[in-house]
Amino acid sequence: MIAADSRLGAYRILARIGRGGMGEVYRARDDALARDVALKTIAPNFASEAGLVERFRTEAQAAARVSHANVVQVYSCGEHEGTLFFAMELVAGRSLAERLAEGPIPWAEATNYALQAARGLEAAAREGIIHRDVKPENLLLREDGVVKVADFGLAKVVAGAAISATGTMLGTPRYMSPERAQALPVDFRADMYSLGATVFHLVSGRPVFDGPTPMSVCLKHVNEPAPPLANAPASLGNVVARLLAKAPGARYASYGALIHELEAALTSAETPAAWSPPPELAPTIVSTPARLAGVSERVRQARAAAPLAPRHRRFLADVVELLPLFTIFAFLGFVPLPWPPVLQAALAIAAALAVDWALNPGERLAQVRRVKRTGGPPSLQAYAFAWFLTKATILTLFASWVAYDEIRELIPNTRRIMGCRTGVGMAAAIEYGTYLLTRVSVTDRMFSTRVVDVRGLPDEEDEE
Repeated sequence: MIAADSRLGAYRILARIGRGGMGEVYRARDDALARDVALKTIAPNFASEAGLVERFRTEAQAAARVSHANVVQVYSCGEHEGTLFFAMELVAGRSLAERLAEGPIPWAEATNYALQAARGLEAAAREGIIHRDVKPENLLLREDGVVKVADFGLAKVVAGAAISATGTMLGTPRYMSPERAQALPVDFRADMYSLGATVFHLVSGRPVFDGPTPMSVCLKHVNEPAPPLANAPASLGNVVARLLAKAPGARYASYGALIHELEAALTSAETPAAWSPPPELAPTIVSTPARLAGVSERVRQARAAAPLAPRHRRFLADVVELLPLFTIFAFLGFVPLPWPPVLQAALAIAAALAVDWALNPGERLAQVRRVKRTGGPPSLQAYAFAWFLTKATILTLFASWVAYDEIRELIPNTRRIMGCRTGVGMAAAIEYGTYLLTRVSVTDRMFSTRVVDVRGLPDEEDEE
């Protein structure tokens, strides 16, 4: 074990966060870029074994070639005083194995996770990379609901030399494809089988096959038919059954076909009697503005897997959505209404909130969306809370400077004015401050929402 505050190249060790068959994983600090990373090392007793060292290097090289929102990003690879290591993205969250420890996962939630994993594996397959160890432990669930495929330790680069081509059986028996259990040549469809075994375990709460020894489990994968998937609609059961086909040729011919079937399963009307979809996944038909009408399951799932929006475009959305507020107040300045100023201000704020809620011009221009973790639109309460912490507080601060004398006529007590100004200023500072530091604001934490990048994703209009 490497002691805290020790250095591996440019990285300062903070704490050990995991241990695998090949080595250990540490939380480390990249002082040059001011960010924390996950640092994976190879155990010293393996360092002299050429095959394992080659596997370690292959993992780093394979993962670094894949750039996708659903794949853990590798930053660098190196060696320091005989210790091999590579630095990768530190995922704030837990593995699906840890989520599964709480009990079986509702089929729609598990299907969403499988859909994201399939997209990540598709990106790897485009680079000619087979993961070869897909399982719940290697699917990391970020706090914002994004699933990332991790640990390419058994990855095989199809175009290059095959690792473990000597007939050695490597991997996890519970999720191993029949061809891998027999040490036969494999392609991306072996990962599909493992993904199907993972989905089966997530939904049913038990593995497809189990046994007293790893070999007995492998033999079941080779010889016994997979049991049907319970607690799920027939559409998802059919997808899992095809993924678990013994012959690779009976599985899906491409990840695109698999992703299409998973998306279709999420929109299936067939649900088991004991399961009812939560409100955020239930289809709704409303003929009002897009924000009120909600979005289709296809749009929801695309947004659930989307990365967080870049900060500059999220701020652009806020700036644009301030314009209706300032426009309405400017209009009231030219056309005063015969109502008390406080009532006029309240009506103006309500009108601006309604415009932003129904049309969300800033989000559309900046190509970002505030969504639930499931990809659906946020509740009115969540949107209004965020709106008041940002737009309304900024307007209040602005008004307290430009209309100070008018406010003094309404509130003669100067201390109260300063107290209100300080309070709203702190509210906005906390909202934006937490976002700048973590990209997850106070509102996002309270209402389980996030602001995602929707460039290139299907939009509401695409579904009409």
